[in-house]
Amino acid sequence: MCNICANVRPFDSQCSYKDLSGTSTGDVLQATITETGDAPANTSTTYRIAPGDTFQGSVADGGDDWIAVSLEAGKTFDISLTGRTLQDPYLELRDASGRLIASNDDSGGELNSQIVFTPNSTGTYYINATSFGSGSGSYQLAVDEVRPASMGELADYLINGFWEDNGSAARSFDVSGDNIITVNLNGLTTQGRQLARAAMEAWSAVGDLEFRESSGAADITFDDEYSGAYATATTTGRYTSSAEINISTEWLDTYGTRIGTYSFQTYVHELGHALGLGHQGNYNGNATYGVDETFVNDSWQASIMSYFSQTDNTTINASYALLGTIMPADIIAIQRLYGAADQSSLTAGRTVYGINHTLGNSWLGQIFTAQSGGNAAMVQNARNIALTIHDAGGYDVLDFSNDTESQYIDLMGRAASSIYGLDGNLQFARATVIEEYRAGSGADAILGNDANNRLFGNDGADLINGGIGNDSIRGGDQYDTIYGGSGNDTVWGGYGRDVIRLQDGNDIFHDDGQNDWNGYDNAAGGNGNDTLNGGGGNDTLHGDNDADLINGGIGNDSIRGGSQYDTIYGGSGNDTVWGGYGRDVIRLQDGNDIFHDDGQNDWNGYDNVAGGNGNDTLNGGGGNDMLHGDNDADLINGGIGNDSIRGGSQYDTIYGGSGNDTVWGGYGRDVIRLQDGNDIFHDDGQNDWNGYDNAAGGNGNDTLNGGGGNDTLHGDNGADLITGGIGNDRLTGGLGADLLNGGSGADIFVFNNIAHTSPGADTRDIIRDFSTDTDRIDLSDIDANTTVNGNQAFRFLADNPHSGGGATLRFAHSSTGNTHIYGDVDADGRSDFEIMLTGRHSLTADDFIL
Repeated sequence: MCNICANVRPFDSQCSYKDLSGTSTGDVLQATITETGDAPANTSTTYRIAPGDTFQGSVADGGDDWIAVSLEAGKTFDISLTGRTLQDPYLELRDASGRLIASNDDSGGELNSQIVFTPNSTGTYYINATSFGSGSGSYQLAVDEVRPASMGELADYLINGFWEDNGSAARSFDVSGDNIITVNLNGLTTQGRQLARAAMEAWSAVGDLEFRESSGAADITFDDEYSGAYATATTTGRYTSSAEINISTEWLDTYGTRIGTYSFQTYVHELGHALGLGHQGNYNGNATYGVDETFVNDSWQASIMSYFSQTDNTTINASYALLGTIMPADIIAIQRLYGAADQSSLTAGRTVYGINHTLGNSWLGQIFTAQSGGNAAMVQNARNIALTIHDAGGYDVLDFSNDTESQYIDLMGRAASSIYGLDGNLQFARATVIEEYRAGSGADAILGNDANNRLFGNDGADLINGGIGNDSIRGGDQYDTIYGGSGNDTVWGGYGRDVIRLQDGNDIFHDDGQNDWNGYDNAAGGNGNDTLNGGGGNDTLHGDNDADLINGGIGNDSIRGGSQYDTIYGGSGNDTVWGGYGRDVIRLQDGNDIFHDDGQNDWNGYDNVAGGNGNDTLNGGGGNDMLHGDNDADLINGGIGNDSIRGGSQYDTIYGGSGNDTVWGGYGRDVIRLQDGNDIFHDDGQNDWNGYDNAAGGNGNDTLNGGGGNDTLHGDNGADLITGGIGNDRLTGGLGADLLNGGSGADIFVFNNIAHTSPGADTRDIIRDFSTDTDRIDLSDIDANTTVNGNQAFRFLADNPHSGGGATLRFAHSSTGNTHIYGDVDADGRSDFEIMLTGRHSLTADDFIL
C-alpha cells in the first residue's frame, strides 16, 4: 500500500490516493523510458520525460545523465532519484540554459535523492541523475505532480494520521458529559500564565470547550520546570485521561513573553497536542521542508501544528509571520473532536474585527487593539501576525481602514488574504461569513462572499467584486474598478475615474458630483433592471440588458441604453445617447445633446425622445418614434417608421425619413424635409418672421399645414395637400395631383415644371382659395417656348384660345363653375399643363409671374 507522502506515485496501481473526482489515480497514463545509449551531460540530450513518467538508466564512475522535462508554472512536482544498483544517487535540477537551481543528496535519512519544486515559469528543465562521488550502477528517476491536500485531509492527519504513523491512535478528552477541561497553571510564572490563558482562549473560540483553572488535580497541568517545550499525555483507549505541558522559562526568555511571539505560538501548539492533535507531518523535534513533509502544503499557513513556516514551504505564497490564532486545518480538526463553538463564544452575534473591535480584552481583541495603534501591552509585532478568523454567526464587520498598504481580501475564503503589507496573513475558517469589510488607503483588491455584503474600498485605487448577494459597495477616493457580481447591488463609485460593472441583478450605481476629468466614470449595468446615476464628470454609462434607468447628471456623458425598454435622462452637458434595442424613453435635458436609436423597425423600437434645452440632434432610427426637440435649434431625423416629431421652440431642422410621419415644426423658422411616406406637417400659428418655415414633403402623398408666418411649402412627389395658413406663403405642389390652399395673406403658387400639373382631372393641381386681390401664380421657371433657345416668358391670352407660335397662357371657365389655366409650351396649339382654380375668376396678367 502506498502512503500519501512526499514521494507519492499517482500512477502506482497500489496507491489509495484519490483525485478530486474520487476516482483512483492508479490508471493515470504514464511511460517507462529506458536509456539505450549514454545520455549526454548537457542540454543537447535527446531523452525527455513528462510528469508521471519514469526513466531507468545507469551511470558509471560518477557520470552524469541529463533528462529533459516540461514543467508548468505554479504546479508542484516531486522529482525522485532511487538507486537500484547505484548506492548513493545524487540529484540536480537545472533550468533551460543548464544553470543549477536545486540539488539533493540524501532524502529523509536515506541515500536516495528527492527535490520538491514549484517552477515560476513554464518550460523545459533538465534533471541530472548522477552519484555522490564516483559511484556506478542503475537508477530509476520519477517526476510526479504533487497536488496539495485539502484542509479536511490535513485535519484528518492531525487527528489520526500522525498518531497512526507513530504506532499510536487518535485521542481526545471525554467531554461528553460537559465541555469542561480543567487546567492547573500553578507551575508557571505570571508571564507563562498569561500566555497559557491566551492560548486557551484561542482554542475555546473555535471549539466547544471551556477551560477551568484548578489549583489541584486537573486534566491538563502546565509547568516550566524542564528545558524546551513539549506535551505528553496519558491515554486510556481513545480518551486522554491527563496531559502535561512543559514550556521552560528559558524558552520565554529566548522567544518572548507576549502574544505575537514564538512563545505564544508554542503555547497554542503544545495545548493542541494536549487536546489530541498531532503534528501536520510525520516528524517530531525537528524537520526540513523538502525532506520530511507528508503534504506539499504543510506549513503554518494551514496549521499551527506544522513545523514549517510560510517561507520554509516554497510552494506557499505567503510572507513569514508568527501565528496569532489557530489555523484552518486546526479549526476543522478541533471541531471534529469537540464540536464547534456555540452562541456563547467570543465571536457569536454581531462582531467587529479590526478597528473599533467588539472583542474586549480577549487575546484576539488585544491583537486588533495593537494593530489599530492602541495600548495592548500583551501584544508585540501586531502587524506581523498571521490570523485565521473563525466567526460563530451574526452580522460581522472586518475593519482594517487604518492600513496604508495594498490589501487583498477574499471573503469567500478560497485564497488567503493580505493585510498590513504582508502576503497571505489573513484567512477565514470554513463557514465563517463576514458581511462588512472596510479597507484602508492602499490599492486594495476585495472579493465579497455569498452574503449581502457592505464593502468599503476607501482611499486608493481599489478593485472590488461583490460576488453573490445584494451588496452595498463604496469605492471611495481614487480610480476604482468595481464588479457588482450577482444580486441586487448598490454601488457608489466615489471620487475618481471609476470603472463599474454591475453585472447580474437589479442594481443601482451612484456617482459623486465631481465635475472634472477625475470624475469621468465608466459604468455598465449588465443583466437586470439597473439604475445608473452618472453624477458629475463626462461619464460613459451603458445599461446593457433589461429595462434600465440612466441619469447622466452633470457633464458631457456617453450613454447607451442597451436592450429592452430603457429610460434615460441626459442631465446637463453635451450628452450623446444611444437608446439601443427596445421602446426607450429619452429625456436629453440640458446641453447640445445627440440621440441615436438602433434600426429596430417593429413595435419594440417605438422610442419616445425629448431634447430639452440646447441645440440637440435626435436620430430616430427604426420604429414608430416620438421625437421632440423641445427648446432651441434642434436637428431631428425620424429614420424608419411612422414617427411623430415635434421641433419645439427655435429654428429646427427636421427630416422625417421613411414611413408615414407626422411633424410639428413648433415655434421658430423651421426647415422640414418629410422625405418618404405619406407624411403630415403642422406648423404653429406664429405670425411673424420667426414663423417663416420651409417645408418639403418628399416622396408620398403628404399634408403640409403652414400655420402662421410667411412659409415656403413644397409638396415634392405625390398627391399632396398643402395649406399655407396665415401669412404670405409660397406653395409648390411638385409632382402629382396636388391640392393647394394658400390661406390668408398674399400667397404665391409656384409651378416650375409642366410635369408638376399635367392636363387632366387626375394629374392637374388644384388651387382651392385663389384670390385675384392678393395671390399670384408663379410660372417664371417654366420655359414657355421649348422650340427656341432660352427661357421664354408666356404671352397671356386671357380667355382666348391658343394661337400659333406657342408660349401662350389662357384660362377658361368650366361648366362646374371652376377656372382652368392652360399653357402651350411647344407651339402645337394644345395645352401642355393645366391648373384648376376653385370658383370663377376673371384672371389678368397681373395674377401671374410670367
